[in-house]
Amino acid sequence: MKIIHARNPRQEAIDALAKIFKEYKNVPVLFLSSGGSALSLLEPEILPEDLRLTVSVLDEHYVADPNERNFERLKRTEFFKAYTQPPSPKTETPPLVRGIQAPHPASPLKSGKDEKFLDPYGGEVEEAGKRFDAFLKNWIAKHSTGKIVCTAGMGADGHTAGIVPFSDAEMFENLFHNPQALSVGYTTDNKPFPQRVTATYSLLKQASDVILYAVGAEKTEAIRTLLASQERPTNEFPALFLKTLPQTTFFTDFSEARK
Repeated sequence: MKIIHARNPRQEAIDALAKIFKEYKNVPVLFLSSGGSALSLLEPEILPEDLRLTVSVLDEHYVADPNERNFERLKRTEFFKAYTQPPSPKTETPPLVRGIQAPHPASPLKSGKDEKFLDPYGGEVEEAGKRFDAFLKNWIAKHSTGKIVCTAGMGADGHTAGIVPFSDAEMFENLFHNPQALSVGYTTDNKPFPQRVTATYSLLKQASDVILYAVGAEKTEAIRTLLASQERPTNEFPALFLKTLPQTTFFTDFSEARK
């Protein structure tokens, strides 16, 4: 994991994301964003023209209220609005069909032959997890040269990408370290969102780039734990897994990150 300490870590992370998208302009890109602070990185100017992009969330709060769901919040960003606008009449590329209401809340919008975005919500949480898992596997199989780009935040309890701490280490291992599953739908007693659909560590391993963004005094202890040299089980502090990935870049304002 690479660590970037900055006076303005948000802007540094935005610039890094824009650079990544520019670098991958000529290949298919699956972009998965967490909710929370990670959504603050999604500015419309990070999108290069004609990027071959598919968009979804890295994790979803599985609740009936759409205002509490990550994909609905993603849809309200200027980034998503810019992404789903029809192309300019001046462009020579064929116009894409965008903005069509999907027939099922978890069905991807189609644009030509490619999925443009996917809302994971719909049905029972476990089935939604399986459906999202199938979507991810199909995208990877279809785009052999594609890149997966993820943005994630970190909670004060060390949760990240919808993966929350578990007291049951065996259950945690079966859910999130399962090499056969790229996504799961699960239920815990973790409040305020006990049901979630989330990508697993197996998906994060396949990502080309992971941008981790965590700032603020309320996360000081969590950031200190992430940067500490001693090891802890990932079921106690899930974000520690990101530390093991060389493709992770951590942006923070935490002063001790300079050391």
